[in-house]
Amino acid sequence: MPSAAASFRREREVHQRLRLQTSAYDQVSSALVALLVLLGALVACVVLIYFARTLVISQVAIAVKPVEMDNAGRPPEAAPGFARDLEPPGIEETPELMEPQLQETLAAVVSATSQRSALISSDAVDSQAEVGRGTGAGDSREPGDGREGTSSREPAREMRFEPKNLAEYAELLDFFGMELAVLGRDNQVHYASGLSEATPTIRLGLPNKDRRLYFNSAGGPLAGLDRQLAERAGIAEEGPFILIYLSPATEQMLLTLESEAAGGRPVTKIMRTAFRAKKTTSGFAFSVEEQDFYP
Repeated sequence: MPSAAASFRREREVHQRLRLQTSAYDQVSSALVALLVLLGALVACVVLIYFARTLVISQVAIAVKPVEMDNAGRPPEAAPGFARDLEPPGIEETPELMEPQLQETLAAVVSATSQRSALISSDAVDSQAEVGRGTGAGDSREPGDGREGTSSREPAREMRFEPKNLAEYAELLDFFGMELAVLGRDNQVHYASGLSEATPTIRLGLPNKDRRLYFNSAGGPLAGLDRQLAERAGIAEEGPFILIYLSPATEQMLLTLESEAAGGRPVTKIMRTAFRAKKTTSGFAFSVEEQDFYP
């Protein structure tokens, strides 16, 4: 009879022959199946999250209570504490946007312009003999930018000059005794004279005290040169408005030239006068280059 040991060996050999063997193909296919199951679960989770967030968003209609309006377009009863007038506020209820100091400055300039007529009219007759430029006494209307006249048919005036450089423009202003002025935000006028010198002379004044005529180059070809001269004099930062004030002698000379060019027409018929400044051997000279009249 076989021994127990021999029987055990035979049984182990049988079990070894019958044991299942796992090949490389089986391992790869199992990994692919596991990966597909994992991806399917992930896609299912994403789809569930998407539809869950979509279902949360909903639009709720706001209840609207209709109110019957009267013939004037107003509700019959306004809520307590509210006025029934639904019309927009008028211009008188809007806040004042202009700076007080700037408003006072402009008002002072307008006031000074309106007060000039009587003073210049009397001075024009006395200085006529000294000017020696014909029989025209001129008038007290201020030079402007040459674009349009005022409601009183005051002629607009402009100065035309093509300087070679900034220094030549400064020489022109100094030759005729003109002053560069900046209307400051401090309600004062900052004057600069001697603009062709290394250090211009600076002084302060009040707008309502200066009754001289002036040129305003804003929007014209000389505006940039005026700004450069104001920067050199150190007064450009005082304000945005720059004017060129004329000396009394230059003022009377220009008014006389304007009257002579009009050929005897009343000054109220003059719409615009353009003065041409030219450099001469003795300095500079003005002439009337263009003049327009009202019909």
